[in-house]
Amino acid sequence: MTNRFVFSVPIRTEHLRAVILLLIPLFSTHPCRASDRPEHVHLALKASLSSLYDSNVHRAYRIDNENKTMYTDKVSGDVAARMILQGLASFRTSTSLRGNLAYTVGFKKFARFTDEDVLVNKLEAGVWANLGTRSVMGLYGSFKDKDQRGREEVSSRLPGARDYRRGGAGIRATTFAGPLRFNIGAGYSFLDHKPREFTPYSNQSYTISFESIYLLAKGEFRIKAGYYFSRLFYKGMAYTEKGNTISEMSVHRKDSLHVLEASTAWHGPLLIEVGYRFWLNQSNSAGETFQAHSVRLTLSADLFANVGARLICNLKLKKLVDGFYLSGVLPLAEEDENQNSVLAVLDTDLSDDISVELGFAYYGNELSKGGYSFSRSLAFLSMTGKWGN
Repeated sequence: MTNRFVFSVPIRTEHLRAVILLLIPLFSTHPCRASDRPEHVHLALKASLSSLYDSNVHRAYRIDNENKTMYTDKVSGDVAARMILQGLASFRTSTSLRGNLAYTVGFKKFARFTDEDVLVNKLEAGVWANLGTRSVMGLYGSFKDKDQRGREEVSSRLPGARDYRRGGAGIRATTFAGPLRFNIGAGYSFLDHKPREFTPYSNQSYTISFESIYLLAKGEFRIKAGYYFSRLFYKGMAYTEKGNTISEMSVHRKDSLHVLEASTAWHGPLLIEVGYRFWLNQSNSAGETFQAHSVRLTLSADLFANVGARLICNLKLKKLVDGFYLSGVLPLAEEDENQNSVLAVLDTDLSDDISVELGFAYYGNELSKGGYSFSRSLAFLSMTGKWGN
């Protein structure tokens, strides 16, 4: 099932075609010809409106030590409304070029805790070119700004970590050899935490991966594996630990992040996917080196009367090499709060253009715990749809 919502907005494609033509010389090896003009231009507008309940609006967690138990914030629940609008444009020429552009704006408004209201703007773009019959190369870029609204002191609390901007660009090449697909890529990105105490950084990243797809009688079987390396350069200084004292050093913090991942999936009447990921972050700053493991299970199937279901489970385990994590126990995360999580969703299409989702999510301690407890539940109902040519 896909998220869709219909808007009959008359958008003229002539203006978009003129902009798209400017991108074609990036990959052309010959002067622009009539055959390079975008033969297929697709425009779409998506919208989603949701109501939800959050049992732990501030992402508060409990810290246990020998003397007392304390919470980082008051555990409070609240209802909220969320709206997401997205405009998409894509093109394809009769020769070898294709590309897309997407802009998304979203807003979440809570009934009581307005300091947790969030405004999100996101822009993504990419251009790909066929290099012969077995290779593809592409350029991509993105920018995202997440603005947490409300009182100024929110930046002094840990949830302020969700107030940030990030962006980046990169290049990626793919080669096909029978059922195998090999990918290599390189990129640059940055992350800027708006609260001053959360250190911004820039990074250089490199990836290599492969995917193998086998078509069978009742579906397809996929195997994926990859390696990711990133060098992170922080604007803040590194720290050192001597005894029980942590002091600032005269050099900037630098991290090297290694990620290994592998997954296997069966796409048939039932989608089953199992994946494993390993992180190793090495830092010149005390309290920032760690190892982490993650196992992910995804199940998806059509049930009855056009009703579909999906279940996503994440288990995580983190090992702190220095025995503590200086950046905090809840680092920035997009989907699963860097915790164990379960997401269950039922969805159905009301028409060719409108669908509805009913879901529940739970986030709990990652397996190592580390002296703290975390619990958060979400329940949501959303209606989503799409208009496009």
